[in-house]
Amino acid sequence: MNPQQLLRWEQLPRLGQSAKRTVIKNKYAALAVLLVAVYFLSTQLSVLDRGEYTLHVASGMTGRSIAAKLRTDDIVRSTLAMRAALALSGKSHAIKAGDYLIDTTSVRSVFSLAQTLVSSTPTHEPLLVTIPEGTRGRDILAALEGVMTPEALEGVTAETFDVHIGYLFPDTYAIDETVSVEDFIVHMRAQYEANLEPLRETIKASSFTEAEVIILASILEREANDEESMRRVAGILQNRLKQGMRLQVDATLAYLLDKTSAELTQSDLALASPFNTYRNEGLPPAPIANPGLEAINAVLNPIPSKHLFYLTGSDGTFHYATTFEEHTANKAKYLR
Repeated sequence: MNPQQLLRWEQLPRLGQSAKRTVIKNKYAALAVLLVAVYFLSTQLSVLDRGEYTLHVASGMTGRSIAAKLRTDDIVRSTLAMRAALALSGKSHAIKAGDYLIDTTSVRSVFSLAQTLVSSTPTHEPLLVTIPEGTRGRDILAALEGVMTPEALEGVTAETFDVHIGYLFPDTYAIDETVSVEDFIVHMRAQYEANLEPLRETIKASSFTEAEVIILASILEREANDEESMRRVAGILQNRLKQGMRLQVDATLAYLLDKTSAELTQSDLALASPFNTYRNEGLPPAPIANPGLEAINAVLNPIPSKHLFYLTGSDGTFHYATTFEEHTANKAKYLR
């Protein structure tokens, strides 16, 4: 063995010890990173000790909004971790509106908190209020008067709702004594958005704007009484619009004058108003009621026909005609 070979051989033990030290350092570094990660994760998953805490779940709150509220109330450290825990429970959609009394001293992680929420019954459940299709502001106010306190409705009038007419979606809503009229309106408009979003591509492909669809649908709510009559009347009104004929629907005058069709007079038909479809061509400038999904779909899926006239008989049955002469004959026959 020559001197150069001996030198390399003698260096091997020293090189091995250096590598060992490097490996040991890397192990400690990895362990430190792991410990920091575990600590960070445990803190993100923990529930803060706040003693007894009442979580108020308002009507319409989602898992996302519940998690955000828990973070805002300083009950959990991470909205994302709480959302994940609720999602993993698979039952966050079943959390009912109401108040939940939570002992944070015993619920120590977001997972146990999520389980507590999905398996608990709220201390009080909200009241249900139904807003039917075709309603106006006064109808909504009357419905709310049955479930909300006079204090909550102080200063509220039909106009409070009618400034949003057409866009307050008819539905059954769960409310409680803490809800404000402003919040209720926001929720109704959110329901409108949720129901209209899937239809917007169809609306774009139609010959109407979304506002025009809602105006037509609001008329159908007051002029027709079921899915078939809505779709047939929708087709007739669209036929009239295409031919440049006036719509001549009683519902728009009834909206203005607060009368039924039977109560309208010849002088009413001559009323100067943009809502008077006996005097003006085209659609009225705004909806006359809050339409539901059935009426909106009827506008987008009318039953094709050559009919230009319709009337509702004394028994509630619809009768259709192509010519004015046929329509006059239907009046004499079915309106008694």
